[in-house]
Amino acid sequence: GWIIARGSIHNHTTFSDGCFSPEDLVQEARNEGISVLAITDHREGRTCLGKNAKVCVNVGGVENKKTGYEKYLNHLQKLASESKNPIILPGLEVAPYIWNERDYPWLLIKGESWHFVVYNISDPKVFENMPVSKSIPIKKQNDPGVEPFNNFVNYIRDNGGLIFQASAMD
Repeated sequence: GWIIARGSIHNHTTFSDGCFSPEDLVQEARNEGISVLAITDHREGRTCLGKNAKVCVNVGGVENKKTGYEKYLNHLQKLASESKNPIILPGLEVAPYIWNERDYPWLLIKGESWHFVVYNISDPKVFENMPVSKSIPIKKQNDPGVEPFNNFVNYIRDNGGLIFQASAMD
């Protein structure tokens, strides 16, 4: 009863830092014989130093004023409903917690490589309310251990999502 299908489960589009629009990525997948295609653009749209900081960097993710979760999910869900081949899995890549281990101005940013991919969330409010860092603290912090990551994983699970580690954790 098993079917072996060629798939690609972690892909970015022009909604974040990818080279292809979602439509062009789907066509590329067809050209390559991909049967299952997950689109998992970055969450982080803008990162700021401190909660009320005037120093912010646009990092090109979905969480920004131009795109937002609702527009992103609607676009991918429409694309998925129109495509039988490949099967499209809408998703998101998230770095849930980022902290600073040195005092300003000598920042030492940690946690940015702890990424997860999330699937099976169709409600934009679930993404909007994720327990994630919205800024990088200026004040020195200690390594938080696994608690903020466990909180994130449990939140996604409790909201019906599937979650997988996307990048190696150091």
